[in-house]
Amino acid sequence: MTAEERKEAGITDLPSTLHNALKALTEDEVVKAALGDHIYTSFLEAKRIEWASYATFVSQWEVDNYLDLY
Repeated sequence: MTAEERKEAGITDLPSTLHNALKALTEDEVVKAALGDHIYTSFLEAKRIEWASYATFVSQWEVDNYLDLY
């Protein structure tokens, strides 16, 4: 389906990154209630640490494509 067809059918895409998924999770009261405060808070903290680690990682592709340019 095209993006337009999905929109017309009321189909939304899943978050494309862990960062976007965490933003969506903070807005989801059902998941928060199901997990409970302790697990919810611990999970968010762990995944934020994971995202921060990922966001600072330089991949081999970036090295191969950008190192000589700058």
